[in-house]
Amino acid sequence: MERVLCTDDRELLVELQGLRRPAALETSPNLIFVMLWEHNDRYISYLYFDMQTYERYMHYVEQVGGAVGRCAT
Repeated sequence: MERVLCTDDRELLVELQGLRRPAALETSPNLIFVMLWEHNDRYISYLYFDMQTYERYMHYVEQVGGAVGRCAT
């Protein structure tokens, strides 16, 4: 996830989201992973921080078929 957010790697984004037409994500080389915010039965929430603009980005990852994969913002 962090590599997709920092590099805008479209192929990895397709694989990560598991969709033919992946949703666009805000990307920046200044984004860093801050913490795993929450984990429940369906979603894992990760908090990222842009070191240049000081903006925070929450990303939600859904576990699908036993493997963590699909992400949403």
